[in-house]
Amino acid sequence: MAVQVDESHARTRILEAARQEFFKKGYEGARMQAIADAAGINKALLHYYFNNKETLFNEIFEASFRKFIPHVEEMIMQEEDIFIIIKKFVHAYISLMQSQPSLPLFLFHEINKDADRVFKLIFNNAQPTMMLHLFQKVDKAQKKNLIKPIRFEQLVMNIMSMCVFPFLAKPMMQRVMSFTDSVFDDMMEQRKQLVADFIIDSIQIKNIQ
Repeated sequence: MAVQVDESHARTRILEAARQEFFKKGYEGARMQAIADAAGINKALLHYYFNNKETLFNEIFEASFRKFIPHVEEMIMQEEDIFIIIKKFVHAYISLMQSQPSLPLFLFHEINKDADRVFKLIFNNAQPTMMLHLFQKVDKAQKKNLIKPIRFEQLVMNIMSMCVFPFLAKPMMQRVMSFTDSVFDDMMEQRKQLVADFIIDSIQIKNIQ
């Protein structure tokens, strides 16, 4: 008698097991057998849902950014105020890291292994359009004398590094400064406002009466 398998439940278990395996060991170190064992299924059933490790990895990677990229892209295209764009991007980016604490280190590792694959999986053709619109908004703000002259690439790197570094350095900072996970979470909530304010203050041209 054939055993009936709850397909959606089995798939959910596989994806969670795969996420933990990939985030912990990376693409090269992850093993399909370990994923099957963690999901509580046999390897044959795992391959029924996902033909190979690459297919499963791609699904995990894309799922990590599935909501973030379209949300940010839409926000950049629709919003005109560069300062609001910065505030919303910082909030969304830090929130992404909070929801997946293992993502920054995993992403850093995979970028150094295969940057082209990571680029394609994250952006899926959204990046050129998104970055073009963001560049145009920055350029427009500079021409209106709203912000100081700054290279677009430098601005993007400043924002992203200030958002992601605490997550990458969390173990070291906890050891040096002796704060708990709860304190770290509170600090990251505060950084959503602090980072945005810091970036804006560094580039905004203020009219002095």
